[in-house]
Amino acid sequence: MTALQLSKDDTAVLRNSSMTKVKRYGWIITDKPGVLMDINKSDLFVDPAYQRDVRTKDAKVTAIAAAWSWIACGAIIVGMRNDEARMYVIDGQHRVLAALKRADISTLPCIVFETDGPVQEAQGFLQANTYRKAMQYADQFKARVIAGDEMVIRVNDLVLQHGRVVASYSGPSTMGCARALLEAALLDWPVVERIYPIISELCAGRTISQQILVGLFYIERQEINGKSLLSKRWRDRLNKVGAEALETGARKMAGYAGANGARIWARGMVDVLNRGLRDDLLEIPQ
Repeated sequence: MTALQLSKDDTAVLRNSSMTKVKRYGWIITDKPGVLMDINKSDLFVDPAYQRDVRTKDAKVTAIAAAWSWIACGAIIVGMRNDEARMYVIDGQHRVLAALKRADISTLPCIVFETDGPVQEAQGFLQANTYRKAMQYADQFKARVIAGDEMVIRVNDLVLQHGRVVASYSGPSTMGCARALLEAALLDWPVVERIYPIISELCAGRTISQQILVGLFYIERQEINGKSLLSKRWRDRLNKVGAEALETGARKMAGYAGANGARIWARGMVDVLNRGLRDDLLEIPQ
């Protein structure tokens, strides 16, 4: 495990207890700490003046309700207005609506803050959601490996076997388009298992682009005229043409079509692979 560490500047400030960052930069606290309480789910209200327009049939609400996790739920942020007894949800509306769907959940853990009313609550709602950084897909992917997601583990093992690691960026030793690879694996794992080594070989020492990954997967899955990219003829052809020319072909076709996608990229790559050949060509069905 990796311990959280302070920056050199923070460490220096802590050593000099007479001058903290709070004093140095004039940092302020805008409200009072909250209190942890268990509150009946039916006693939690949503103020539509500043909250998202969410309904109980929302797909996210249903997904949370279908596989409820107390860890993922954490605590609902709630505002208790000075002039009334109602508890208003500041952050956690999806979780509250999900809990309302379940008869086996009656109360929810909440951090309750005294507020002056909807203006202060709306400010809290904005701060809670604006400063929260969205999780990158590579981080989700790694967590799903540890959590035991079978297909994610298969894809991760395949990537590792060919000298790369899943990351949030693309490079010669990383897989930056893990989402596209996992989607392909869920669609047709046997095809991914046999085409990925070809892609890895083709892109040795360079980035595996989404166009290469998705386009070649599409071609191999079609098995055009019974032809496989694993055959010596087409494997040699791929290595002769090279990844850069295939990517250029995919981009040109996307420009002509005014759109992107697996079939369009595949058509562009097939044009490049067929160039200069007279017979036994690859064709993308219309």
